[in-house]
Amino acid sequence: MKQKNRERVEEAKEAIFDVAIILKGVNGIIEFVGGIFLFFISSTFISRIVARVFSHELGDDPRDFLANYAVNFAQNLTIATKEFIALYIFIHGIINLFLFTTVMKKKYWAYPIALVVLCLLIVYQVIRLTHLFSWILCIITIVDVVFIYLMYDQYTHKKRKLLIM
Repeated sequence: MKQKNRERVEEAKEAIFDVAIILKGVNGIIEFVGGIFLFFISSTFISRIVARVFSHELGDDPRDFLANYAVNFAQNLTIATKEFIALYIFIHGIINLFLFTTVMKKKYWAYPIALVVLCLLIVYQVIRLTHLFSWILCIITIVDVVFIYLMYDQYTHKKRKLLIM
């Protein structure tokens, strides 16, 4: 009975990991393209778009936290900050696409490499958060930590499975 429950838990974890890796792939494409796009558009254009997107919300509730945060961030976006964000998103996208591609091709050698790279990225993100807090970076970091847990769990499970066979 315990063995069956353990198998069900492992199957559920694997299904969650499969969904997570697909989402990482989709996210990787969006970040890769978004990073390139962000690098080539002006800060003024970004500010105008954000103001337009949140104008209705701010008209309804001028104290809306998220809308005000987004508009203020866009209005104060320097060229250097925009280029840093573009480069960061682009690199994060490449890492996500690498993870997606290697995991989908069942390249188990890539798991430890991906885990180390993601851990280093999280260390950098946490350092960045301590210097300049950002809700977006905080959410990205939390998602990356959850993904690392899932990836490590799958790696150890598959490694045990391969050793048994």
